[in-house]
Amino acid sequence: MLCWTPHGKKQFSIIYFDDEAEEELISCLKDMNNADFGIIKDNLGRLRRLQEKVYITLNKVNYELVPIEYIEKGIAVTKIYKHLVEKGHVKRDSIIERFAELIYKVASDNGAHTPYENPDYPPTKYTVQAVTYALLDLLLWFKKVCDDKTI
Repeated sequence: MLCWTPHGKKQFSIIYFDDEAEEELISCLKDMNNADFGIIKDNLGRLRRLQEKVYITLNKVNYELVPIEYIEKGIAVTKIYKHLVEKGHVKRDSIIERFAELIYKVASDNGAHTPYENPDYPPTKYTVQAVTYALLDLLLWFKKVCDDKTI
């Protein structure tokens, strides 16, 4: 899914995403080692948006995977990943279930929304790396589901 040439040219694409989503993923990958708190927050916000785009696209691929009521008035990410497990599309206690929750909670609490003032433990570049790698696994699962539209 991900390959860079020695000359730095982009050699991959996320078939089911638009160019904006691909650029957001590339930004996360490029900046995931940056320790600047502003960059960390930006990356976590991007990661949450990418997860939301996964679920919006799944609705378009197969509305039974992500029913419209979970996306029409804002993306109900928690309801979506719980629905996927309850309906058997994602195995309970699997990597994908756990990563879906991790991505959403960490990215929301520390990137998309303003964290509490002076958190006991603010996010670090390692937080971004962990969430980025979790998202990459979610993207591999997402590609498999999209490729096999019978699910």
